[in-house]
Amino acid sequence: MTCGQQQHHQEEQSLQSLEIQELKSAVSQLSNRLEALTGSNSSHSSDKMIVSITTSVNRSLSPVISRNKGKKLSPMTPSFKKTLRDEVVQIINNLGSRISFDVSQTFSDQKKSINKKLLPAVKAAMNPSIEVYDTEIVNVIKQLHKSRRDIWKITQDGKLDTHSRRQHMTSRRDQVRNLIKCKICQLFLIVYAIN
Repeated sequence: MTCGQQQHHQEEQSLQSLEIQELKSAVSQLSNRLEALTGSNSSHSSDKMIVSITTSVNRSLSPVISRNKGKKLSPMTPSFKKTLRDEVVQIINNLGSRISFDVSQTFSDQKKSINKKLLPAVKAAMNPSIEVYDTEIVNVIKQLHKSRRDIWKITQDGKLDTHSRRQHMTSRRDQVRNLIKCKICQLFLIVYAIN
């Protein structure tokens, strides 16, 4: 090797050893934080902790789950349901496609992936003041998937224009119907006020 190659090789080795030291330091800090959070005493060896962590693989490590564990929550009001739905939809829209669901597959085909990846990601990104059960979040995700899958199917069939037109006509008809109801109510109030 030439002098320049040897120097480059030594620099790479020192960078690798520096990265390894940083990783060891990070693992040590995380282990200390884990001990502090779980309340286990320091006499346990790190091997025992690793074994205990790996034996509970099915348990989600989401902080939201541990916070709400065993809590009985009050029933949801319609406005709270809307708030939850808006929050979950916004979070899912901002997540990467790697975590989000696939509209070309049915919900039941990817339910395991949704429960393991998407649900913890949504819960971690949610506003901490919104406390709900996992089933409520999954129901919102299921409704969103159904809606987006229906639109995807319509797009695949090439009927998106007719669907949009029909949806617009229905929406306009509902607006006119509500407007007529309001006008009738106003007339009744005026007649009642006169009498």
